[in-house]
Amino acid sequence: MTNADFTLLKRSTAVVVVAILMAGCGGTAYKKGYSAAQNGNWDEAVEQYRLAVQEHPDKPEYKIALERAMLTASQKHLDAARIAEARMQWEEALREYRRASELDPPNRMLAGKVTDTEHRIRDEVEAAARSRSTLEQMRETARRTGPPPLFNLNTVLPAIRLQDTSLRTILNGIAQAAGINVQYDTSFNDRPFSVNLENVTLQDALNQVLLSNGLFFKVLNPRTIIVAQDSLANRTKYEDQVIRTFYLNHADSAELVQLLNQVGRLGGQQVPPQIAATKSSNTITVRGTTAMVDIIERLIEANDNPRA
Repeated sequence: MTNADFTLLKRSTAVVVVAILMAGCGGTAYKKGYSAAQNGNWDEAVEQYRLAVQEHPDKPEYKIALERAMLTASQKHLDAARIAEARMQWEEALREYRRASELDPPNRMLAGKVTDTEHRIRDEVEAAARSRSTLEQMRETARRTGPPPLFNLNTVLPAIRLQDTSLRTILNGIAQAAGINVQYDTSFNDRPFSVNLENVTLQDALNQVLLSNGLFFKVLNPRTIIVAQDSLANRTKYEDQVIRTFYLNHADSAELVQLLNQVGRLGGQQVPPQIAATKSSNTITVRGTTAMVDIIERLIEANDNPRA
């Protein structure tokens, strides 16, 4: 055998080996696709059949198997999309519709469902953004319409040290140090009391003296407070009552009212708030003191969350 014949033989052998290897790869992918299809794993079957077709485009049975797998996989994703849509899980539905459309490109119905679902998600996002904006505007308006602070309760007072001195004298001294006037309700009973106040604010001084003696104060105007016995009748008489409506994004108004009623007695003898739910607009309306309504607002914000 000549060198030329030997070289030709080597080349022919190499071509045969490559052909055998290619045929083996194509057959392996086809077998994997067939096995995945038998197990109902149609996405995997599509991928393996595609490999087989790419490696052996001349085999019509590979192409037929790929077409069948794509249509079956598309139908499976369509079924999953419809289930997600029925559950109002729009993001999941969109993913399934898109996958179904990718597997069956000529199907105009699937393309239309993708477009419709995209529009629905966008509309819901925009509606939620508008709702949050409206809700914040309403809350801000409600805050602005609330009673403004009349004088600075954080004013630091000079030291006050008195032993067995009448309450009226002590309160008059605190008021004078803060530059305000104090009036007394007919229910006020004077009695001896001892205080040792140093580096405290007007708010702290009043609270320390009044709470220890079963009293409370109410701001009447920028220069005057009134002191009264802490009772339900006096709270009703003096406490400012405000009405606020809270718009809920996620929580159910009727369920949330049950929680709010449990904390409605916060503050001891303070007047309990009146809380009502409106199912049609999913709102909660509260009538109560400014402090209590502020507490309720914080509770609503903490519990107005999406359901798990």
